[in-house]
Amino acid sequence: MDIKISTEKFDTDYKYITSDLLLMEKHEDLNGEKKVTDIFTNCWAIGLTITGSLKSVKYNGHYININGQGVILVPPQALIEWTLQGNSEFSFKALLTRIHWPEMGSQNLYFINKNKFDLVLQDQIENLFFSEKLTQEPNFEKLCSNVAEYLIQFGNCYKAETKSIAAQIKTQIDQNITDQINLDKLSKKIGVSKSYLIRTFKKQFSMTPGEYIQHLRVYSSIYHMLFNKLSTTQAGFESGYENLGHYYKYFKTKIGVTPSSYKTKDKNR
Repeated sequence: MDIKISTEKFDTDYKYITSDLLLMEKHEDLNGEKKVTDIFTNCWAIGLTITGSLKSVKYNGHYININGQGVILVPPQALIEWTLQGNSEFSFKALLTRIHWPEMGSQNLYFINKNKFDLVLQDQIENLFFSEKLTQEPNFEKLCSNVAEYLIQFGNCYKAETKSIAAQIKTQIDQNITDQINLDKLSKKIGVSKSYLIRTFKKQFSMTPGEYIQHLRVYSSIYHMLFNKLSTTQAGFESGYENLGHYYKYFKTKIGVTPSSYKTKDKNR
């Protein structure tokens, strides 16, 4: 593996397929049920559960009951709360890509349960996640696109909520994450009080706007380090942090290691 991150919470391995495509494998210690939050910035992700199972997915504020294993297509800017279940470990693989797929142009999430895989999808999944010649496949990016298109055509579609006030707030934050976001100004722009803005956002997304901003900036900095090869300082500034002390604090709290440790592991590949 090119990068290995080990924390008290999880272990994650990254393998570079191309400069625009990463294979991620993540292992979570699990004893029963556990909730994990992820934010996808400018990446599409195709994920596959390996051990354990997904009980449900909360996608941009809406619960989806899954209860099993399968393959999932997650669009950019998605806020995901996974409810995991298992007796020892939950593990999954995911392909992260910043390749723009204009033919998709969707903010919807798609899922196919493992027990509904047909031979075509099963073969594609094997080639995508388990081939020993993974990095030698000349048409690997096309294979990713084919699997994504298959999920869109045949998978269960879960549409993103875009019209609620909470969704409008999230969109404003997503589009202005590099700026210093002022909730008073944001509430006036949307036409609601600050207290209502915070309350309605937390009701839909299970976190306050301030917490979401910090989560998004941390994940944005990881994106910049992985795909754009920025230094920790550059990644922090590009993600909207003016105070690097705050950046290090929130990064360590969320990820379990400091940005410098994360970047050092990247340099060792």
